[in-house]
Amino acid sequence: MSIGRDTIEVLVSAQWEKVLGALPGSIDDNFFELGGDSFKAARVASGLRMALGKEVPLHEMFDRPSVRTQAEFLRSQDTEGARGLVTMKADGGGAPLVLLPGGGGSLVGLGAFAGRGFDRPVYGLRAPGLCSGEVPVGSVGELSAHFADVLSAAAIPRRVHLAGYCFGGVFAYHLAEVLTGLGWEVLSVTLLDSSLAAPDLPHEEIVGQRLAQLMAGAGMDEPVEGPLTPDTLFARFQESGHDLLEEDAEAFQRRLNVYASLWRIVVDYRPQPVGIPVLLYSLPDRLDPQPPSAPVVSDWSELGCARFQQVDLPELDTALTAHPPVLEGVEKWLQESEGTAC
Repeated sequence: MSIGRDTIEVLVSAQWEKVLGALPGSIDDNFFELGGDSFKAARVASGLRMALGKEVPLHEMFDRPSVRTQAEFLRSQDTEGARGLVTMKADGGGAPLVLLPGGGGSLVGLGAFAGRGFDRPVYGLRAPGLCSGEVPVGSVGELSAHFADVLSAAAIPRRVHLAGYCFGGVFAYHLAEVLTGLGWEVLSVTLLDSSLAAPDLPHEEIVGQRLAQLMAGAGMDEPVEGPLTPDTLFARFQESGHDLLEEDAEAFQRRLNVYASLWRIVVDYRPQPVGIPVLLYSLPDRLDPQPPSAPVVSDWSELGCARFQQVDLPELDTALTAHPPVLEGVEKWLQESEGTAC
């Protein structure tokens, strides 16, 4: 499973894996205790410098020997990688793979796609709204326009694959339409357990559900005194010693707002069939039991895409985005889509 709670930590852990041959066990593992040395530290610094387009002094790798502390330094430098496009893997012979963010707006959980099993550059996009001063977008059109601007400003080939997990698959599908209209060649779209069945809920209820999920995920069974709000849950996390990415309640609130805004985007989205190859990996619980928001179609197979494939998977013991057969299947699909499979 990938290590990292946000885009920057995912990027750092991917560089560690490339240099050390394996992911760290946690974001607090010591680089040098895992077999790192000055030469390998220099390679990590070089990889981060290439990915972010920013100077990464070698001494910072020694002063900050964990994924957590290296990511803290990179965030403090106001890196472009924190705000737009992140290079998760710079080399490979195939067409680039661009990963779209899930509900949290970042690339958490997608680090395995930057592993050695993929023979291509891998990039990731981050949704606006997570950084101070940014505003979450209000429609899928605005989101795709933002992503198209970020990609167009980057020096990457205009012949790409798109993929996304959960909400990210919806965003990848729409972005494929937008990029095609701008003259890009989108070779394929991969939907990783993505559903169109997002219930139409108000912002406050979406945030409330997310707070309850975070609480349950942390194993907090005892009720919070008074109403469950972002401030009260953030304080509860701090008091109990549970790990959170955000250092303050304001940043935590921003993440929740991004989550709710992306949910609302899926509710309002009405997809159209595309001529691009589309592959869907589907787990048994992918479809929400509540009625879908789109009245025309309830699932991807009903869109009438010219080239659509669906792979139904059993319940997995590991995360879908870290499951080796899925990763291998996606790379094979990418190769077939660009006509390079053996």
